[in-house]
Amino acid sequence: VLAAHTRSRVPASVSAATLADTGRHVAQTRAMFGCLGLETATWIALHFRCGLYELGRLQYEPDRVQAGGEARRSSPEEAAARGPELVCGAPVLRIHIPVDGPLDPGRVEESLARARSFFAECFGADYPVAACSSWLLDPQLAEYLPETANILAFQRRFTLVEGAAPGDADVFRFVLGMPEVDTDRAPQRTRLEKAAVQHLRSGRHWRVRTGWLRL
Repeated sequence: VLAAHTRSRVPASVSAATLADTGRHVAQTRAMFGCLGLETATWIALHFRCGLYELGRLQYEPDRVQAGGEARRSSPEEAAARGPELVCGAPVLRIHIPVDGPLDPGRVEESLARARSFFAECFGADYPVAACSSWLLDPQLAEYLPETANILAFQRRFTLVEGAAPGDADVFRFVLGMPEVDTDRAPQRTRLEKAAVQHLRSGRHWRVRTGWLRL
């Protein structure tokens, strides 16, 4: 992996940060299951196939716009607003958010500012847009968090597309550190943890939403 990175002129600091995600997931496996292992091995395989790079606070996966995703069917007005960057097959960077402390707006801005030039310089590819699919983009979070919350600032960077996927399991994994949805056993120490549980107890569900932005 490091030899491949060197051939592409990937800075050593980016290589180190990218591969260090392995340690995060080993720690997550131990915390959730009480044993040594790598429960997310298929995810970490992406790093070792040189398919993902961590640039500061965010990770980026080179991809193409998928039909039914950002390039969903829409009115001519909506298509014109998105522009030619989001036609099916166009290059797009998939944004992933590692579990690495708060989503500080300054660190997020710094990472986004690096992304387009990094891939142009190292791989000769231009990625004018990025997309993110995450529970963090669920607008329902605004019902529980203050207007100044980092998560809501992150949401405001993106233009959401239609459609959603189930997100309860993701919220329990990434917010509560639990491999299953169990409101009776869930901790409720923080505002976000309380929201995660109360939302389900009220008969509602969390959603994974997709949004995009121009780099």
